[in-house]
Amino acid sequence: MSDQHPNILVCTVGAWSDSGGSNTMSELVRDYPKDKLACLYIRADISDSNVCHHYFHIYEGRVMKSMLKQDVQTGEEYFIGEHGGSLKDAEQEKARYEIYRRKSNWFYLFAREWVWLLGKWKSKELDSFLEKVNPEIVIFPIESYIHFNRINEYIIKKCKPRKVLSYLWDDNFTYKQHPNSVGYKIHRWWLRQGVRRLIQKSTTVFSICPKMKREVDAEYGIDSILLTKPIYQFNEIRQTAPKYPIKILYTGKLIYGRDNTIAEIVDALKIINQNGTKALLQVYTNTELSQEMQLKVCVKECCEIKGFIPQNEVIKIQKEADVLLYAEDLSDTNLTARLSFSTKMTDYLASGNCIWAVGNKDLAPIEYIKEEAAGIVSIDKESVLDALRVITENPEILKKYAEKARECGIQKHDKEIIIRTFNNALFLNG
Repeated sequence: MSDQHPNILVCTVGAWSDSGGSNTMSELVRDYPKDKLACLYIRADISDSNVCHHYFHIYEGRVMKSMLKQDVQTGEEYFIGEHGGSLKDAEQEKARYEIYRRKSNWFYLFAREWVWLLGKWKSKELDSFLEKVNPEIVIFPIESYIHFNRINEYIIKKCKPRKVLSYLWDDNFTYKQHPNSVGYKIHRWWLRQGVRRLIQKSTTVFSICPKMKREVDAEYGIDSILLTKPIYQFNEIRQTAPKYPIKILYTGKLIYGRDNTIAEIVDALKIINQNGTKALLQVYTNTELSQEMQLKVCVKECCEIKGFIPQNEVIKIQKEADVLLYAEDLSDTNLTARLSFSTKMTDYLASGNCIWAVGNKDLAPIEYIKEEAAGIVSIDKESVLDALRVITENPEILKKYAEKARECGIQKHDKEIIIRTFNNALFLNG
């Protein structure tokens, strides 16, 4: 064993990718020696991230098949550049999750959990991988996927690592997101059992934002550590005044009520642009909108809906934008993101742009931007219109807010601060 660089296994739901998606975990370990790092995840797609070279993934579709056919190989080990993966498995998985998303039915969530409970994900291939890696430190997020949390419990029991670092970056332990849903309450009761066990087994628990830390510490009687995705580079702030129409940019999924928020913004833009286009919203998303929603948001000279683009292109178009929109649900009926802190937020703080955060006031990211004065905040229909009036009538204010966002990023999220905090948890105190 090397005390300087112990073997680390990082477990995630999705594959690490350099082209987009959540990359908090990979950013935290990007400078760690690759021969001491391995990653396990539970999706069919293949990683393209060079942060780690040694991977193992479990195919959900094959876990389903294993319920009827015991000799199905459900897990696969590979190294970057040495494995082509199964395109068929990945396509089937993508189609299956699109059905889950559209149906939004608790029946599908429970059915999936029973598949993982009864299917054969424990395999000789998984055990062989764990023996090769021989992790001294295991790191994972505590997710809303009961089966993923159970896999991490299995790894801890089998490998007996000297340190276990867990990460809470979503509200996966309270009953506050959908308090009126019976299916949600049953699922949450089941989920909470595993969350508590994992927290008890953890050497260190990370919290993604101050609101998360306050609630998880109170719930479990711990002292979790604040940790976000680190910012490795800050873009320069544009010095020239923006030209009309002012470009407002949103990139990401339109789920959890975000599509309704976009519709509210478009309604406000219709008023702002009555005498000419003063502001234009551009939306890049891979979310398929309903015909009804398309009619609401696809309004000429107010909003343009475009397709998905990879992360490297997102960075390019952010430089051309005047305002970056952070959108969550404005209503109080969907509080899915109440304790979240998206990787998009730290990307925005590093962008050199003005941030406009729109969403319910009780959601952690909206609360954070307001408390840190790091952007313009709108918490209802009226303040959406007010914000657009400020942006279009006083465009010079955008530079001021860009500077505030950058200052918040430097003070709270710079790589030196975040990586020091993370490394202290890795290497200090045993």
